[in-house]
This record gives sequence, structure tokens and C-alpha cells, in this order.
Amino acid sequence: MGDKSGVLVVGEALVDVVVRSDGTVSEHPGGSPLNVAIGLARLERETHLLTRLGHEERGRSVLHQLGSSGVQLVEGSVLPVATATAAATLAPDGSATYEFDLHWELGQAVLPAAPVAVPPGRSPPSWSLGRRR
Repeated sequence: MGDKSGVLVVGEALVDVVVRSDGTVSEHPGGSPLNVAIGLARLERETHLLTRLGHEERGRSVLHQLGSSGVQLVEGSVLPVATATAAATLAPDGSATYEFDLHWELGQAVLPAAPVAVPPGRSPPSWSLGRRR
């Protein structure tokens, strides 16, 4: 059924905060790299995610989503920080304004021996990813 080699996805896992025009708020795990990792795991790939999460309720909700989807979090991804958020405030006409609270100071991590997948345009430009030998 094709190659099922492992994949390491690197990038943000965050909480999407949706504020509707009536004032109701909902929160959902999100982030493009998180979605890529979940999609790969659903295709039965061994999938690891290197990201930055906090220990608080938002971080735990992301951890639950990853665990229930079969994605393995790289050790060192959970830090004593606040989990990143992407807030979308919806106007009565359906338009949205966005505010991101996203930081990229990663902790020490032991990387699995897997190819690297970084969704285009979503990783911090200061990262330097080298080839494994």
C-alpha cells in the first residue's frame, strides 16, 4: 500500500479562539502543522510533532486532540509557557479580524529518526533545519 515511513512535522499547534458577533466564544485545537500531523497519522503514518505547548488547559486540549489522533508529541514540546492562540472575532456581516499570540522559543528536544515535513510558509524564518546523516 505504499511507503509508510515516519514523518516529523515541525510547527505551531495552537488554540483557535472564535468570538462570534453575539459574544459567544468557542475554542478548538488548530494550527496548520497540527492539522498536517493529524492528517498524516490518519493515513497510518508514524507521525511526530515538534511544537511549543503550555501545561495549562489549552495545552491539555491540544495534547488530547493529538493523542486521540495518533500523533506522537516530541519530548520537549511541552514547556512552562502559555499555549499559542489564534483569535478570530466575527462581525455581524460574517467578516473577521484576527489576532495571533504565537511565540517560537522551543525547548530542548530529542528528534525521532524521521523525514521532516514543514508546511510551506508556516515555520519561523529563523529556523535552520539540517539533514540527518
